[in-house]
Amino acid sequence: VFPRFPLLYAVPGYGMSFDESKLGSRPHLIDTPLFEVEGPSGQTLYLRTRVFDSYNGSSWSMSGYFQKTQPVRASLVDFLSSDGEVPDEALTLSMAGRSFFYLPHTLNTKKIYLESSQPLLKGGTMATGFELSGPFRDGEKIHLEQYFPGELEPEILKTDARESYLQIPEDLPEALREIARGLSRDTVSKIEILARIEAFLAYNYTYSIDVDEYAYDRTDTRAADFAYSFLFERSTGYCVHFATSFILLARLSGVPARYATGFLARIPPGETTATVTGLSAHAWPEVWLEGSGWINWEATPAANAANYTITGNEWLFNLGIDLDPATTRQLEGLIGGSIVEADGSRHREGRKTVPVKLSLVVLGSIAGAALLVVFSVRFAYPSIRYIADEEGRLYFGMRRLSRRLERKGVPRPVKTGWVLWAENLKKRIGTIDTQIDTQGEGSDEPGDPLIDTMIGTLMGLAYGGQAWSPEASSRFAAFRKYVLRNIRRRKKRREYSVS
Repeated sequence: VFPRFPLLYAVPGYGMSFDESKLGSRPHLIDTPLFEVEGPSGQTLYLRTRVFDSYNGSSWSMSGYFQKTQPVRASLVDFLSSDGEVPDEALTLSMAGRSFFYLPHTLNTKKIYLESSQPLLKGGTMATGFELSGPFRDGEKIHLEQYFPGELEPEILKTDARESYLQIPEDLPEALREIARGLSRDTVSKIEILARIEAFLAYNYTYSIDVDEYAYDRTDTRAADFAYSFLFERSTGYCVHFATSFILLARLSGVPARYATGFLARIPPGETTATVTGLSAHAWPEVWLEGSGWINWEATPAANAANYTITGNEWLFNLGIDLDPATTRQLEGLIGGSIVEADGSRHREGRKTVPVKLSLVVLGSIAGAALLVVFSVRFAYPSIRYIADEEGRLYFGMRRLSRRLERKGVPRPVKTGWVLWAENLKKRIGTIDTQIDTQGEGSDEPGDPLIDTMIGTLMGLAYGGQAWSPEASSRFAAFRKYVLRNIRRRKKRREYSVS
């Protein structure tokens, strides 16, 4: 109601931050400036304010051990200074928000210089972030001296710290463990596992801040974990969803990780300053790697510049995104460019974002009367497994296609089941009595509709124990081409009719 009322700056989820105590709340971020950052041209900065290590299935918090890793006084003496000469290469933050109660800093901050007297510290350390008892004043300047590359000794995790950063809820759904096992299959490289997790999330899930709020329900297995709800049911979310899911999968793979919140600031090429607003609020993982220590790892595909084709001020996004007005506004404030979709679609075929052999998500077999449960919404996407062969690519392609068709008015199979999805698709584009030959080419000979043939092949492979055949790939290629062509033709026919 009052989007510029100053007190709203400090309300989690409204104004300038996301609520870590209630994950999945719909954010309402405002574009009022909080501070201006001055630094090297073209630099991307993760300005952390708070960091959390404990996850209970619906929220993030700071464990007792986490908060006591350093005495407050020691952290104040070590990192805050109101005198001394500020290094020329230090970042400068000029505060503009009157109700800003946190001290933004980078992960590799060496020293924090204040131009006025030291603020009263309510609590925190470099591990958890600093919370103030009172806000910064307008115009207050903060200087962040950072370690040079190679200057900071990598942190060595003690046993207690490692356990804290590997913590997972005792009742974590088994399906999440299955994902982690698949992503870490055939490799012991922690970097490759993290890259696989990033790619898995980027290619299979859609970015949007216009999402239904997550309703935690301990009595419902599917609703008892926020990450499970995102990965298996909703498939759409923003940085909170991606970061939480990434951290859980990393921890399940043996990689210490924690949940950081703050702001993502991009200083445009050719410039030295950037304005940080509530739209810049962000959440991301920090992961610990042997020999490197703690590093930022971007889990949200829409916040990763590698997933865009950039032309001037126009950013062409190549993966899953819902460009509703709220999401467009937020992303443009986050990255500082005008967002458009690649080729009018959410996806660009064949693009790779990480230099690893991608493990693809596919539908797995389920015991008992599998062909019966496929008709229900609950089992539209049953337990999953990971492969990197042609069969995996077929399921992966089908899932991407179903998401693309949802924009055309065909609800995804996860909402309807595959059988009803096929019926909805036929109603949307009309059917042609066409069958597919062994080369994947359409034939005009009477037979089962092409859609039914493809769905029958898919269900036979996923649920009926049908042996894999390369013919299925050519069938899918022809099916995809046929569906997209006729979706467009149907649209044009409607336009001509209206004219």
